[in-house]
Amino acid sequence: FQKCLAKNPYYVPALDEMASLENRRADYKAAYDYSRTALSIDAYDPDANYQFGVANAGLGHDADTKAAFSIAALNIGWRSAAYTALGKEYMREKKYDRVLANAKESLDYDRFNFDALRLEVCADRLTGDTSAAITALKKIEKLDPLSHFVRFENYLMGKGTAGEFTGMIRSALGYE
Repeated sequence: FQKCLAKNPYYVPALDEMASLENRRADYKAAYDYSRTALSIDAYDPDANYQFGVANAGLGHDADTKAAFSIAALNIGWRSAAYTALGKEYMREKKYDRVLANAKESLDYDRFNFDALRLEVCADRLTGDTSAAITALKKIEKLDPLSHFVRFENYLMGKGTAGEFTGMIRSALGYE
């Protein structure tokens, strides 16, 4: 990608991929720069908007984060991930109604999105809607019967003990 950008510094797909790589390295400033350059060429590029959202979230720029993820959600390929990312932003702000709305939107496009299901469980629990939280937990448990998340959320809701949660955490080596 760097060789490509050396030949053409405004080739949007290479800028998108470099932004993605920098986000994975947690170099949010570099990802911000790559994605911002891509957006200067095509403001509605979904890949660039998603990477711009991730970079801005890492940099703590809340308004830009939400705007970028909202634009990325217009693209079917990014829709579920973008709505999940928006839900995470609203979770930080404790706007649980918005968390639930975005989690549901995400699940409309990917019913197996574990992050969206987890957001739904947490928001339901935090708003006191334990029956909805339990319903969402059952979806996760059906897909992943060994989920530590399910046991921990059950513990947080008083449906299990700490021993039931920690008792299932095992590793390949006994001393670990």
